[in-house]
Amino acid sequence: MDQLGDGGDRTSSWREHGLYDPASSSAAERLNLLRWIEEQGATLSQMVAAREAGQLVSLGGDLRLRPGPRRTVEETALASVLSVELVKRIRRAGGFPDALEGEPVYTEADLAMFRTFTMAGAFFSSEELLHFVRVVGGSLRRIAEAASEMFMRDVEAGLSEKGTELERAQANLVAIELVQEAVGISSIRCSVRISSSARNRPGERALVRRTTQQRRSPSGSSISMASPPVREP
Repeated sequence: MDQLGDGGDRTSSWREHGLYDPASSSAAERLNLLRWIEEQGATLSQMVAAREAGQLVSLGGDLRLRPGPRRTVEETALASVLSVELVKRIRRAGGFPDALEGEPVYTEADLAMFRTFTMAGAFFSSEELLHFVRVVGGSLRRIAEAASEMFMRDVEAGLSEKGTELERAQANLVAIELVQEAVGISSIRCSVRISSSARNRPGERALVRRTTQQRRSPSGSSISMASPPVREP
């Protein structure tokens, strides 16, 4: 389904899959959008899925936000050496709904996160790790909501009246890139401030030492790859 030819073959494939109607009054506008989306790396199946979900205009931005191939929960669990149930629980803790059976939703970035979760299990309990995922997920969700509100109020409202599909898609991509840059910079600055603060306060240093010793103690509660966390988000 994702094999496309050049020129007319590509246009024919888009027409066959309901992406393009040459008889439509906005045919030229849709063709420009589809060509641009393809340049962003979208496959035919991704285009079809986005159209069915009413998200074709935002597909380019979605691919920038979550690039690369997708894996199912079973494939992700196998690659990250975690149980399927634990992968599902981590996803829920991050604020995401369960994926449909066989649905490829996990990216390379997700896989890297799950592998980090595996390694962190040697030092932290499963409840602590899931709590951290919930906090991070909640924070990122608030950032996304704020960015979405700004975009809808200041950009999309104007473009929806006079902008083309391509213009809206490009504006969506720019908004996502700005948010990614802002989140990256703020995360780095926050990490530096926290680390510096801990180094400069004797009480914080002592707490870090005690916590580290507890994590390394044989009696400490570390994550079990065979047993998923006991508490749902």
